[in-house]
Amino acid sequence: MRRERRRPRNKIIIKMASPDKNLLNQHLENIKKIAKITRSNIKIVPLPTKKIIKSVRKAPNERGTKTFEVWQLRLHKRLIIIETDSNRMFRMLTRLPVNELLQFKMEIR
Repeated sequence: MRRERRRPRNKIIIKMASPDKNLLNQHLENIKKIAKITRSNIKIVPLPTKKIIKSVRKAPNERGTKTFEVWQLRLHKRLIIIETDSNRMFRMLTRLPVNELLQFKMEIR
């Protein structure tokens, strides 16, 4: 009886963050399509949204009333874990176009 050697399953961990939630979801759909093509297991974990709040004084000098403006930036984050047998998934992921508003970090284990 002949044993078949199985290739070890590679784990690709992707961390994504963006201030634009629609852009993040659009990129997630592209990754899901690639995972479906390569028959890979994919798990998407939504991480908590980070809020960066800055208050800035409206007046440029010390005169006038002390009024402040409050600016807020929300960073939406996702963690994607992909288990795959082939290197094809990684090659297809590296060819994806990434928008400048999207922070994209990929790690292979």
